[in-house]
Amino acid sequence: MDIIGTHAGQQTEAQTGLGSGVPPELRRVAVVGCSCVGKSTFSRRLAGLLGSNYIELDAIHWLPDWVERPNNEFREIVAEQTVNDQWVTDGNYSQ
Repeated sequence: MDIIGTHAGQQTEAQTGLGSGVPPELRRVAVVGCSCVGKSTFSRRLAGLLGSNYIELDAIHWLPDWVERPNNEFREIVAEQTVNDQWVTDGNYSQ
């Protein structure tokens, strides 16, 4: 099964480690890493395989025109989004 695809700019199943054998017991997954390494692509695909909610932390953190959302609001929204038993997040936030 080709999970990610093989056209230019995308990773293959072998590169991501995703395949039909993804453990179903993965319930809450936080994908963290440097900018532009494929966190969102990997996380969206993993969430799809697991049937989980996908939560993109950058989409919550940044308001229009790259204005940062206040930390207390950011934390509140993330808490609301992660109340479920099963989700996959991606981002690089420590607060």
